[in-house]
Amino acid sequence: MLKDIIKPAKEVWPLILLAVDNASPIHGFARIQLMFFIYKYIDFNYGLGTFGPYSHELTKALVKLEMDGLIKCHVVRSPGGGLVKKYMLTDRGKRIAFRLIEGMKGKYVRLSKVLVRKADEVVNDLEKLKKTFKDKPLMVLYLKALSMFEKSWPYFLNVPDETMKSYLLDYTKDLLFELKKVMFRGLETRSYIWLLSDI
Repeated sequence: MLKDIIKPAKEVWPLILLAVDNASPIHGFARIQLMFFIYKYIDFNYGLGTFGPYSHELTKALVKLEMDGLIKCHVVRSPGGGLVKKYMLTDRGKRIAFRLIEGMKGKYVRLSKVLVRKADEVVNDLEKLKKTFKDKPLMVLYLKALSMFEKSWPYFLNVPDETMKSYLLDYTKDLLFELKKVMFRGLETRSYIWLLSDI
């Protein structure tokens, strides 16, 4: 029997994501949205946004964390010359996040209605996710997200009906095929196979 099962509030997860990997910042709202979409175990509901998967719950969590003074967000110039939001923990946010991580050690977390995992494993997964994708071009995250449709429909992505679902499956498979051709032209398959593997 599992002891010490906890169900953290949803805003805890972006706080922990920002705390892992030595509290390094994350550049871009879309990057955070895609990271949590790729790490499908945390119970954020997603719908179709203008530019890809979008979770209103995750947006609300980020706004709440900023309003509570735990994270700060400001616009910076990206290496490509564009403007992007930079998300990072405040000093207070770091203290609270590290205390939360410490308090979760040895416990189990309920991540959805049915999934229970060791908290340490989830924190390690989030750190691996952040280290893997925080500095990659955003297109790599889009490719990873699209590759999830090759296996099956992401259960946490809500669409109005089966017709829309069928259309999106066809569309994403076509788009994924074309993006791979453009991005990996001339490269051997093994040089990008890690991208499509499970995190």
